[in-house]
Amino acid sequence: MVLTTGSDIITLFVIAAVGGALGGLVSDLLLVRSQQSGTIEFPRHLRGAFYDLGTLGSLLIGAVAAMVAVYIFPPETVTTLAADGTSTSVTRYELFKLIPLALLIGSVGSAFLAAAQTRVLAAAKQQQLEDTKRVADQQLTALASEAGQLAGPGGGRDNIGVDPVAGAATRNFQERVEQARNVIRSVGE
Repeated sequence: MVLTTGSDIITLFVIAAVGGALGGLVSDLLLVRSQQSGTIEFPRHLRGAFYDLGTLGSLLIGAVAAMVAVYIFPPETVTTLAADGTSTSVTRYELFKLIPLALLIGSVGSAFLAAAQTRVLAAAKQQQLEDTKRVADQQLTALASEAGQLAGPGGGRDNIGVDPVAGAATRNFQERVEQARNVIRSVGE
């Protein structure tokens, strides 16, 4: 299936949703209810404001999971080079791969969505960690620079007109900044 227009992409997601819903139905039919498999559970009202969607819930979860799978396993882009040196790129998704994928993902919809959610949260936490490390490193660099300026010319070395105690304190501070920077770099590795 070649994806050239927005309607092609919508068609791709609709095919995935239908396949996922069928996978969800198969999964639901495999459940044992009242010592029988192959039964369909109709939606019903539970206590309070809660409803049990029954088999409909499995259909919805399967459809959503299959559409998420299409996002995680995106279409491929194939570029061909013509004899005259021009290139043509085509984005496509093979239907013979899409339908079984949608059926399979739809049949394990809840587990797939939970795994995808865990993966997305882990990626977000990793990005947050990288951002925190970057900001901490920038702050340490700024502190080290300010400490060098406070020590005077030569960065706190025992130059004429520079307090040797302040210079030693500055060097000690800069060493501690470098130690902190090394700790920050090692976090998450």
